[in-house]
Amino acid sequence: MSNDWYYVHQLAVLAGFRLIVLANRVGCENEFLLELHDKLAEKLACAIARLRSIIALERQLASDPDEEGLAAFQLRGEEECFARFTIHAA
Repeated sequence: MSNDWYYVHQLAVLAGFRLIVLANRVGCENEFLLELHDKLAEKLACAIARLRSIIALERQLASDPDEEGLAAFQLRGEEECFARFTIHAA
């Protein structure tokens, strides 16, 4: 991405959205809604974990030389996986 802070921004947005989902879960009145909120919160947590991995790899590349290119290769793979990441409600 062209913006150095893109993944940090995405992390903040998804973490905030997950907090909203968890807060709204308190008001759920039936089992279906509780399960739906739980699934959404879990899938958002997975996206957040992938973003944390991307940010850690970026930090590693910025601080340590990567002669073999392994970290850069792994970073590209993580970025591609995140780009395809979708959340389905059901």
